Amino acid sequence: MSECSKASLRLGIVGVGGMGGGHVAAVKATDGVELVAACDTNQEALDKAVADTDAAAFSDYEEMIDEVALDGLIAILPHQLHAGVVEKACDAGLALLKEKPLARNMAEAQHFVESAEQAGIIFMLATQRRYNPTYAGLKDIAGQLGHIFLVRGQYVFRWSADFRWRGKWETAGGGALHDMGYHTVDMLNWYLGLPDWVASEWSSSAFPDREYSTDDTAITMFGYETGTIGYLLTTWATSPSEETFYLHGTEGWAVADQSGIKHCDTDGNVISEIPTGDDPNLALRNQVAHFAECIRETQEPLTSGKTNLQNMAFIEAAYRSAAEEVRLNPKTFLA
Repeated sequence: MSECSKASLRLGIVGVGGMGGGHVAAVKATDGVELVAACDTNQEALDKAVADTDAAAFSDYEEMIDEVALDGLIAILPHQLHAGVVEKACDAGLALLKEKPLARNMAEAQHFVESAEQAGIIFMLATQRRYNPTYAGLKDIAGQLGHIFLVRGQYVFRWSADFRWRGKWETAGGGALHDMGYHTVDMLNWYLGLPDWVASEWSSSAFPDREYSTDDTAITMFGYETGTIGYLLTTWATSPSEETFYLHGTEGWAVADQSGIKHCDTDGNVISEIPTGDDPNLALRNQVAHFAECIRETQEPLTSGKTNLQNMAFIEAAYRSAAEEVRLNPKTFLA
């Protein structure tokens, strides 16, 4: 590793299209880090990533890691490719910031975390809502709400493209709940901790013209021994787009969404409103800066792989609940 305290950290990125492009931009805009290598099989995306930099370009990430001296690796890949990059980072002793989810299932997630711990590497997940001032602000306000008795999380949009690998359980590990809904699960666990019970139902019927088997829509209820209950609605099958998180307490309620935070008393009178800033890429830059800080200080990330085991446990429980729960048809009671 280079002398981290004296020079910019040398970062490489695997997967530079889509969300990977956002991470490329974040690295380029963050002080104290330098993009020195990028990898993608899409030549157009790769050319764009390394433009105006001295970064080396590769189509094979193993070759990139073997040939370029790196302080850290960022990997934004389809879920079925996570295992290879985790293994390579562990073998190379390289700090890793990886796209969510942690893994396709709980067993794979535990293997990733154990491998990283045995290798002694920093292992961080790209759950960037924790680095977004809006959603982080809701956590600060939560302490002013008294006993939180109701939680509502909703992440809704319509996916216009074909699902490809996201539509298969073996490659994706799950659908709307497991993919974009992972952020909503992460916020719940960050705000209140892992629930004491989970019950879920999901559907894959919103796109009859497409072939896929993962959930396009899921409703997951949960509760705590404190009496707190709530639900998460996750769907990539409809509009209007919405990403909201509500906390309802005995002393008031608050909501965070893409427009900002609103805090009200129990009657709905506004206590405070904090609009979202004008920088849509701030969360990604904050995330990269935190990754760099963890490398420099050899500290555990806020969104470590180990922390993300809670998210995987919630999702595992949700899918198993849907598969194993006894369901009753109310029509049978009319016979």
